Amino acid sequence: MSECSKVKPFLFLAAGDDLPDEAAGRVRRHLAVCPGCRTEESAVAELLEAARSAGKVDFQLPPAVRRRIALEAAARAVRRPWVSWLPVRTLTPRYGLMTAIAACLVVLLLPLVLRQQAPVSSRSDGVTRIEVVADRGVVRLAWSDGQKASYTVLKTSDPRNAGAGETHVVKGNVWVDRRPDSSPVVFYRIE
Repeated sequence: MSECSKVKPFLFLAAGDDLPDEAAGRVRRHLAVCPGCRTEESAVAELLEAARSAGKVDFQLPPAVRRRIALEAAARAVRRPWVSWLPVRTLTPRYGLMTAIAACLVVLLLPLVLRQQAPVSSRSDGVTRIEVVADRGVVRLAWSDGQKASYTVLKTSDPRNAGAGETHVVKGNVWVDRRPDSSPVVFYRIE
């Protein structure tokens, strides 16, 4: 068996520097005298280097981006903090007293201002109390407020779409539904 045939199985390991010292010495001595094996070992080394470099991922940001981040960080470090813009540092006893008085006035007057606003949901012409009585297959609706001469009673099976149901104009404050079983669930609305 020739020396080349003994060394060729180890060329791949030799190119990657993965051989033990005594085997690596024997391969190096053979490569020094054999140009064919030296060429083959050089090709394997190039292949290994290409494989290693292809697997490497460059996790660095481009230099322009790193430079811009550094400039922004430097500018932030030089800038005054937002707290320094508050007039707390320059408060004199006079301004402090005026600020405290203004804060007390706001706290004292806020309930009065909120009380003056009319509630959104209340209406002056709305029904204040409804009485519903179901007896012997009829439903009797009675309401009290006495403000209007006639009311509109809306009867529907879907409260989201009151316009799709029945509409009844009632003179007075009482209405009787003689067909409450027209739907499994019935909703009434008085306007």
